Amino acid sequence: MLKHIFRCLSVLVVVSVMFSPVAPKTGPVSGNRSGVLSAEASTGGLVSEQSGFSIFMPTIMRGYPEKFLGVAVPLKADIPWDSDMDAFISQTGKAHGVYHVSSGFACPWVDTVPKIRPFLDHAHARGAIMLIAWLPFDCTGTVGNVAAVGLPDILNGNWDSYIMQWATDIGALGYPVMVRWGHEMNIPTYSWAGQHAFGSNGKTDYSNSAALAAQGCTLTNCYGDPNLADGPERYIAAYRHVHDLTAPRAPNIIWVWNASSRNWPLATDQAWNSYNNYYPGDAYVDWIGLDMYNFGPKSGNGFSWTWASFDYMFADALNDLAQRHPTKLQMIPEIASVEDPYGDPNRKANWICDAYRSAMYNYPLLRMVSWQNEVIWDGAYSPTGNPGNVTGGGADFTVNSSPQALAAYQQAIANWSSEAP
Repeated sequence: MLKHIFRCLSVLVVVSVMFSPVAPKTGPVSGNRSGVLSAEASTGGLVSEQSGFSIFMPTIMRGYPEKFLGVAVPLKADIPWDSDMDAFISQTGKAHGVYHVSSGFACPWVDTVPKIRPFLDHAHARGAIMLIAWLPFDCTGTVGNVAAVGLPDILNGNWDSYIMQWATDIGALGYPVMVRWGHEMNIPTYSWAGQHAFGSNGKTDYSNSAALAAQGCTLTNCYGDPNLADGPERYIAAYRHVHDLTAPRAPNIIWVWNASSRNWPLATDQAWNSYNNYYPGDAYVDWIGLDMYNFGPKSGNGFSWTWASFDYMFADALNDLAQRHPTKLQMIPEIASVEDPYGDPNRKANWICDAYRSAMYNYPLLRMVSWQNEVIWDGAYSPTGNPGNVTGGGADFTVNSSPQALAAYQQAIANWSSEAP
């Protein structure tokens, strides 16, 4: 374990005195991989993929922008969230400047600001800023019921009173918060996803060709511009509607537009589902966020059946968005990795070192990375469980899933800021 840990930091100190640092990338990479340093799983060696030379060369002679730490721990009705959050900070040995909490439109125990106010105040008292995932759904399962709360319901004004009251209560906090409304809209995980918002009713899945035909609809002709896909158009309109109702009442909100780094369905198959087609415009966005997890080679989730490095998951999207929106800072609100399902005890630890190193030095606009510290259901790891009951194991994304992983995380974040952005 010590051999692995020293690779996280000590090489940086020794080498940086002798060599010029690697300049941050500002342009796109080819195939996610060009010019990126990575930690290989079995050897734990740091490898430059351009030269194959196992050495890393940053710090000391070049200034890099300050990078900030975030964390999410599970928020459930029967769990002492504040105690769990403090325990995470104690365990990792460093304050994190961004905490997470969720608030759902029709989720009875977290729907209103008074119900989440204790969490918000706790973060503020710790010197952190809260990143609120504001979820336009009804908390049915993990996905939500589009028939109960869909984008058309928001656009029709059905939720205006709720939105305005929520905004008024946020505005009364007296301190700033970050809000990511309707995140990961380019994958099917949630009921507000654009792919569920086609047809004349705005609640038909893009893949239900029979239902679309019965409504006289294609993918583009039943809402807005006939040259644009209806689902992303509805999402943008709903995002802007919520923003316009909220912003005057809560000027303390920092708005985060937050996509998945991988479109699903893939934009190569369904071009309309590119994350870029969901962007509401610079006037509605303060930060740009991207989420993704390394589920490992046993799972079909994330980058399916792959041990996916940080750069494999994020490089193309981060660089693309940096070119399109050069004035917008970037964050990763959700990131984590499982352990190696085939038993390499250092593979996750190496992954953590590589991820935080690359995030620090390779992406100038990327300023915040937040670890999702929980065990979640995944059929590959929880064959006897379900999304509401992780039994028989799970996709373990916690930083202390092994002593190696925890020690690697502690070392990897050593040069990151413990302050709020």
